[in-house]
Formats: sequence, structure tokens, C-alpha cells
Amino acid sequence: MSLELDIICPDHRILDAVASDCTESGWNVTKFSGTEEFLSARDESAPPVLIFTGMNATDDQDTTHHIDTLILWHSRNPSTQLILLIPEGLRNEDHVALRLGARHQLHIPYDPKDLHLILSQIASGLGKRRLDEAVRERARKVEGFDDIIGVSDAMQEVITLATKVGMSDCTSVMISGENGTGKGALASAIHQISSRASGPFIEVNCAAIPGKLLESEFFGYEKGAFTDAKERKMGLFEVANGGTI
Repeated sequence: MSLELDIICPDHRILDAVASDCTESGWNVTKFSGTEEFLSARDESAPPVLIFTGMNATDDQDTTHHIDTLILWHSRNPSTQLILLIPEGLRNEDHVALRLGARHQLHIPYDPKDLHLILSQIASGLGKRRLDEAVRERARKVEGFDDIIGVSDAMQEVITLATKVGMSDCTSVMISGENGTGKGALASAIHQISSRASGPFIEVNCAAIPGKLLESEFFGYEKGAFTDAKERKMGLFEVANGGTI
């Protein structure tokens, strides 16, 4: 997975040092000396992560200009995670971080280990997000999910989890929900994207089978096993062999 990261810092010494630390953590770094240069390059694209240290502890007006400019850009690119590097002497740092929507803060000079930890956490989150997106994309392309209608976040989570289950080696799945919520459709979709898709899909309504007949229905019986057993009967488990029940 390619890890892309941008850094904005007017101090070239700090810019190079931060870039070096990020590169050591496995990130591909693009450096910018100011917000104007950054906006010019990123007008139509956004990096997953942006490290911003374009603040002047002795010039409130300059700092406000950079922050206001970046806030406008971030409002159009909310998925970008911001890491704020705070220079010594900056006032109202928490207010600045809140306005920018920065999830992480470090004070200059910082311990490189702290930056590495933050970047590691972000990389892990990005990896999971990209995996989920890939799984959802596959689910959209798989015929088994065509009958499942739902665009809400909750339904997308269900489809994502169901797809992961279908792609795994899991052999037992429990789907719970009220009547009419589509448990059977979801079970069928899981079957169709699983390695057992070429086998049968057997639906059984256990509530409709008398208790005394459950064993013979699921496991079958041989001819002559009891008085009325005039021929061999395959059980549902045997019928579903290689597929899903």
C-alpha cells in the first residue's frame, strides 16, 4: 500500500527534518514551503495525510491567514487527516487545532518516536479503510448482492462484513434479525461469493419441522431403519454437501 503524505512548513530546516522522519516511517513525502504553494498543487487532489507547521508564534496575523486558508481547503477535503506541529510560544494552540480539525498535535521540538507512532496509527486506519472499500466494491460487482437493497451506513457495514465472511474459510455463520429483514437473502449472497458457490444452497425452516422429525430430516435414514422406512432418504446435511445449508 502506497502511503502519501504532504508537509507544509516555511522553515526549510524543520521541513527537511520532518520529511526525513516521515520517510523513515515508510511514507512518500511531498514538501511545500507555504499554503499558497500547497493549494496550487492540491487544488483538485488531496493527500491522505497533511502535516502542517506553517504557523508563526510571533505573528498572529500571519498565522491567522495560513489557518483560514487551510480551513477552507480542509472543508472541501475532510478525509485528509491533519497533524499539527506546534512551534514554541504559540498561543491558543488548542483553539487552532480545533479550528483546523487536527486529530494529532506535536510540539516542536518533538520526539521522532511520537511522530512514528502517530503515522503508524494512521497507516493502520488507512489500510483498513482501503480494505473495506475494496470489499464493498467487490460486493457491488458480485451477483449475489444484487437482491440486497440498502445505501445507509449500517447496511453498507452489513454488506462489508457479509462479503468478508463469504471470502473467508468460515464454516458457520449466524444471522439474526426480525422477520422480513432479509436474513435469507443475505445468507444466499454469502453463499454465492463463497468457495462453495458451485454447490447447493439449502434453505430450511426448522420451525415448520416437527421436533420428532428433525433428526431424520437433517441426517436422513437407511431403508428398513424403522417400520415406515421403505427406502433410503438423504438427510439435508448430505444434500447440502459441498454447498451451504
